[in-house]
Amino acid sequence: MFIGDGVNDSPVLAQADVGVAINSASDITVQAAGIVAMKDRLDDVLNAILISRSTFRRIKINFCWAFIYNIVLVPIAMGFLYPIGAKPGSDDPNSDMYD
Repeated sequence: MFIGDGVNDSPVLAQADVGVAINSASDITVQAAGIVAMKDRLDDVLNAILISRSTFRRIKINFCWAFIYNIVLVPIAMGFLYPIGAKPGSDDPNSDMYD
């Protein structure tokens, strides 16, 4: 992560994994950065880091719940819990179609 606000920072911002430009920076710096802080406060950079961490944590939680949901419900959708004793091709297990 690199935070810059001047023209000389733009090459480094372009090469950094995450580049943050302060809003009062030059247009070249703002275009090279991945994130632009709208105010001239470094607290906004800390807030951006905290928001990204909480977003990534939420993505991981949702991924785990989706995995568990699919592990449980895909076999049910495939008919894993189809009633035992049902005749093939019959929706009613008490059908006398094959007797």
